[in-house]
Amino acid sequence: MRRLPILLCWLLISGTGWANTLYGSSRLPLPQSQPAGGSGYPLQPRPHPKASQPARPLLSLAQAAVYPFVSYRYSRYPSDTLVPQLITPDTLATHPPTPDTAALFHWPGQFRQLAVDELGQLYLLTPQNELIKYAPDGQELFRYNNNSLGDLTVIDVANPFGILLFYPAHQRILLLDRTLNPQASLDLRQGLLLNAATVGLSRDNNIWVYDDWDFRLKLINARGEELLRTDDLRLSLQATETPSQVLMHRERVYLCFPNRGLAEFTNFGRFLGWIPIPADASQLHWSDSRLYYRSGQAYHAWPEPPEAELALPLPFSSLLQAWWQPDRLFLLTPEGASVWPR
Repeated sequence: MRRLPILLCWLLISGTGWANTLYGSSRLPLPQSQPAGGSGYPLQPRPHPKASQPARPLLSLAQAAVYPFVSYRYSRYPSDTLVPQLITPDTLATHPPTPDTAALFHWPGQFRQLAVDELGQLYLLTPQNELIKYAPDGQELFRYNNNSLGDLTVIDVANPFGILLFYPAHQRILLLDRTLNPQASLDLRQGLLLNAATVGLSRDNNIWVYDDWDFRLKLINARGEELLRTDDLRLSLQATETPSQVLMHRERVYLCFPNRGLAEFTNFGRFLGWIPIPADASQLHWSDSRLYYRSGQAYHAWPEPPEAELALPLPFSSLLQAWWQPDRLFLLTPEGASVWPR
């Protein structure tokens, strides 16, 4: 009996070696790097926050007995664990995206324009007027190309199942289905429209057109038939400049007039008022009940979100376009397009 305490101590000490062998090297499965769209930036190795913690002492026999039940809580992380670096508008202002940060997807090359629909599907326009559609997981889905109508300037993806394209040089509107197959072609010169400056989809799949000839906003159907028109905006609003963009959100229609602001209309073309935005506002799009637009080298939101969330300046001299969604940020630069988590 006198040797029992000695025997127990020996068991506790001797158990340390095999317990450490069995459990001391336990690690969580390593996250795998995921290339961006098959040709983009992989996640870059950087130390995990827990990697800097001091090593835990060797396990005793008693600790080893309960360790399997808490091994995930106390597992050690290797210093080369791949940890995605979340990029938010806050960090974008001081840490511009580079190949060393963790973009979700990246498509190198030259693109003229991007658009994102409400399903998170990305549309990229090449200098050759080829429209490419990508799924939210970065996989290419469909392509459409038409070089016979001049430059494509408007890509309206407000309806993911009915996409509108506008070629102003030939005053032609094309309507595509979700697979980018043409469903209708509308020559505006054959109707009552004399000079369409900009166009946009309505909620009922009709088309809003601003006619720069008589300064009216008009609603037409897919056959080009006029459904309604506003008064002469040059007289009623003193708007003599050509609007740069027409867009729809819920039950409202918006016309962006340079140096004037954003004119708001009902679905029936009744003027409601002006939304004050900077004179140089461009690249307007709605997302999550907010209007995002570019002014100079910064992007703004209206109505303004809480101050803690309004860190949207992007001081990139080479940034061509940005598109906000609730959980992602889409960027277009001369080097290519990329998607970042918010």
